[in-house]
Amino acid sequence: MKQKEIALLGKIAAGMTHELKNVLAIINESAGLVSDICAHSGKDFQHMDKVERAVGSIQRQIEKGADITTKFNTFAHSMDSESGQVTANEVVEQVVFLMQRFAQQKQIELVSKPMRKDKGFTTRPVRLLLTLCTCVDFYLSGLAGAKRITLSPAKSREGISFDISIDKASAREAGGPTAFSELPQMKDTLSCLNADIRPLKSEGQPGLKLVLFV
Repeated sequence: MKQKEIALLGKIAAGMTHELKNVLAIINESAGLVSDICAHSGKDFQHMDKVERAVGSIQRQIEKGADITTKFNTFAHSMDSESGQVTANEVVEQVVFLMQRFAQQKQIELVSKPMRKDKGFTTRPVRLLLTLCTCVDFYLSGLAGAKRITLSPAKSREGISFDISIDKASAREAGGPTAFSELPQMKDTLSCLNADIRPLKSEGQPGLKLVLFV
């Protein structure tokens, strides 16, 4: 897919998130109106407690929906240009957001461990996000439940690295990064990102390290 097509796809997705935010705003106003009517009705209003609980539930879901649309909007804007400035923590948080549902479906915990001092760098944002999502999906497809996948960025002598470590799993069960890096579609992607995939250095710790030479 060419960059112009990717940018158009991102533009469409971003437009949809704005429309969803408008819908949520209207629902929020309506829930607030119902709450105000109940408050002014006082004790004369029957089933006040049930209505208040329902309104509270609606407002919590509105907050959840707003958070989801905001995060997806960020992902959509990662397609705006081929190259752009991102931060390491922002990247792992986006990957966890995008892949969380698929992890939950397999009862696998997917978490991020951000850097204490975040690091900004220039890369191809959508390519990087999709590469890390592909790495996570690679492990999700081979793992049973009751496991944890942790994404953690770090500075390295070569640039920025993203560790994907698998807890509560054997190296054999998790599979190896060598087989993953040899997938045909990954060679061009790694070259495009100026990156490399390596096994984690920790002995007995399944997972891989994506190193960006920045």
